[in-house]
Amino acid sequence: MSADFISGLLLVAVLLAGAAYVVKTLYWESITAFVAERRAAPPRGTNDHLVGQRGRVVDDGARDGTMRVRVGMESWRARDVDGRSSLPVGTEVEVAAVRGGVLEVTEPRAAPES
Repeated sequence: MSADFISGLLLVAVLLAGAAYVVKTLYWESITAFVAERRAAPPRGTNDHLVGQRGRVVDDGARDGTMRVRVGMESWRARDVDGRSSLPVGTEVEVAAVRGGVLEVTEPRAAPES
C-alpha cells in the first residue's frame, strides 16, 4: 500500500469522525426523543379509526342475540358498554372501542342547550 492511499483513508476517517461528533453534538437530543416517541407509541389496531364514529342500530339482536350497528357503509356486531343486552332499532350510537371485531357502543350524550 502506498503512503497516499493510507493518508487518504486517514483523512476519510477523520472527516467521518468529525461529522459524527457534530451530528451528536447538535442533534442528539432530538434523535433520542424521536426514537423514544416511536417506541412509546402503542400499536394501532386495524379498526381504531371507528372510535368516535356514529352509527345506528340495524338489528337489536332479539332473534339471534347479536346486536348489529351500521357505521358508514358497513354493518358490525356490537355490544352496549352500559350493559344492556340490546338497543332499539334506529337508536343512534357512538363507537367507544373496538375489541376483536366487535364494536363497543354507547348512546351519544346530548349537547347542552344554550
